[in-house]
Amino acid sequence: MIYTTSREPFRKYTDPETFEKIVDYPTVAAMWQHSAAAYKDLPAILDDGRTFTYQDLDRDAAVLRAVLKKNGLEKGDRVGIYAANSYEFVKAYLAVVTAGMTAMILPIQLDETALFGCTMK
Repeated sequence: MIYTTSREPFRKYTDPETFEKIVDYPTVAAMWQHSAAAYKDLPAILDDGRTFTYQDLDRDAAVLRAVLKKNGLEKGDRVGIYAANSYEFVKAYLAVVTAGMTAMILPIQLDETALFGCTMK
């Protein structure tokens, strides 16, 4: 199965039988809820030699989501994510989007001046 929030773009790349197997979800959060429940004990991420299950990722994203809310962030807020491709990036992205916030992904190659308008010391 392929899980997506918009299956139509995949039509031209798949045969009709495969296309019908694609499940369409209204949001990334809804897609994640399904995946976390359906695959909880399966590997979700392999990062730096460590394997994280869907359950690990869901739990860790929930902890970060609570931190975001505790610090005053609310549904609809925008949150910058500045991280290399890693478990930490995926965890942050899922925490943000499952809280109803917008993830603003910042390219890791940006320097401090590009990110903050000055050099941080």
